[in-house]
Amino acid sequence: MIKLKVVDPVLSAEFRKFEQALKRYIRSSDEGAGSILRKEARLFAVDLVHNTQPFGRNKNSKTSGERAVVRDVAKVYANSGKVFSEIDKSSKEAARHMYGLLKNDRLPEAEGLLRKVGGRFSGLRVQEFDNGSAHRAKRRNGVVPFGTRASLVIPEPKDRREYSNNVGRRVGWAKASWAADIHKLGGTRGLPAWTRKAGAKGHIEDYTRSRKPKKGVTFVSRVNYITRVLRESSVRRALRFRAKSIMRKMGIMHRKGLSKL
Repeated sequence: MIKLKVVDPVLSAEFRKFEQALKRYIRSSDEGAGSILRKEARLFAVDLVHNTQPFGRNKNSKTSGERAVVRDVAKVYANSGKVFSEIDKSSKEAARHMYGLLKNDRLPEAEGLLRKVGGRFSGLRVQEFDNGSAHRAKRRNGVVPFGTRASLVIPEPKDRREYSNNVGRRVGWAKASWAADIHKLGGTRGLPAWTRKAGAKGHIEDYTRSRKPKKGVTFVSRVNYITRVLRESSVRRALRFRAKSIMRKMGIMHRKGLSKL
């Protein structure tokens, strides 16, 4: 059968319903068990891709994920342009002085000046970029919580920009872990190119071509944050959708059978 690591009892119940529907479908169909398992496993993989953040399959999903990364990073590292604008409200000379202090790595002095004339940024620390450590420390379930305010000012704005771009490139890797090896099950229909990444950390173990095809298909995602971007509620939804789809197919098969009588 199609295997997935199941922990939550409600999820276990949904998985049993899905499995029962699949068994009934195999028993009532003239098609071989292995072929049915491959088809349904492929469709389930597409559903997992769809339900893994960023939700959806089109390019808008990718773009929204990349924008979310930029917003998250901005919740930790302040926008230096806004910092200078805030200081400029108090004194243009102070803003120029702040710029010079940052450019010359006189960070303790810059922090002292920020405390005096920084306005809403006056409580922020000034330090060298930490390669994203502060951002990673603030994240909860893969995102920086809503309402979090920037706590750091860094001398080089490009460091924040480059870091945002690097993290943004990872958008879709969790999705891609379900799509890896999906060609083994009959193709990549339903999956846009951006979710089919070379080197994705996942694979599919297909036992449907063996002597005992009912041993099934196993999906493996090796993305270490997969549980943060694929909620169990989303897996339950995917299982329910797939079980209902199977039952609809059985209804169509039954009606076709009656029409031949």
